[in-house]
Amino acid sequence: PLSIVNRKAYLDGEVSLEKQANVPVKLLVDTGSSDAVWLFQNLEKGINIPEENYADYLGKGLNGNIFGKRTKVHSLKIGNFVMNDAKAAFPDMFTFSSVKNLGDRNGSVGGEVLRRFNIVFNYPEKKITLRKNSFFNAPFQFNMSGLEIQHNGVRYIAERITDSRGVVRNDERTFGDVQILMENRTRLSLVPEIIVSGIRAGSPAAEAGLREGDVILAVNGKRIHRYKLQEVMHMINEKEGKRVRLLIERYNKDLVFSFTLKDAFKKKP
Repeated sequence: PLSIVNRKAYLDGEVSLEKQANVPVKLLVDTGSSDAVWLFQNLEKGINIPEENYADYLGKGLNGNIFGKRTKVHSLKIGNFVMNDAKAAFPDMFTFSSVKNLGDRNGSVGGEVLRRFNIVFNYPEKKITLRKNSFFNAPFQFNMSGLEIQHNGVRYIAERITDSRGVVRNDERTFGDVQILMENRTRLSLVPEIIVSGIRAGSPAAEAGLREGDVILAVNGKRIHRYKLQEVMHMINEKEGKRVRLLIERYNKDLVFSFTLKDAFKKKP
């Protein structure tokens, strides 16, 4: 079921939490969000924060940074489709203090859920058609490293394009479209710069010594200017137990940090 209020689309669904099963929820369809589901705490309705949670940076809103609790729900049901152990977040409600009336809205659904479907919106008839795709059963990704990253303008990089014999190697295209060739041996490229924009306290990245503002150059030996931001984030949070090695630039010095990814929901002994 789809409803339109003030030119915004809403979906009806159900969530199952620790102490309450099949709670009906009305969720704003937020196509600009890369997150999965945000829920607004409502004790009367049974929408409460699960015990397994951790404080996290959730993103940016009209009023600045949004923080809250990161968690997961037993299941999220939309139509006839059920997603188990779905990633969820409970934003701090003072973030929405400028919103005069949330009405009967209980949260929002974003890209990490929507990408699992091929979707057709029929606004005139207020209907939505969902068909699950190849991403439907993909596990939800959590930020195990504790790092938040973002683009920060562009930077020049120098790459040698010939081997020891002076033969030009296979030209691999990067995301830098502005390039300068020097003596046919070195290429200067203008590429996006990715920096650490936030670090969760007590996370593997924080314990390793990473800092906000660090410029990420490589992840496990792979130069990150060849990858999109989302791909870099996946490389940094691939799977529990994986060792991540970051080459970063700080105050014009190259430094190497390494850490092991850990399940953020597991309590420290």
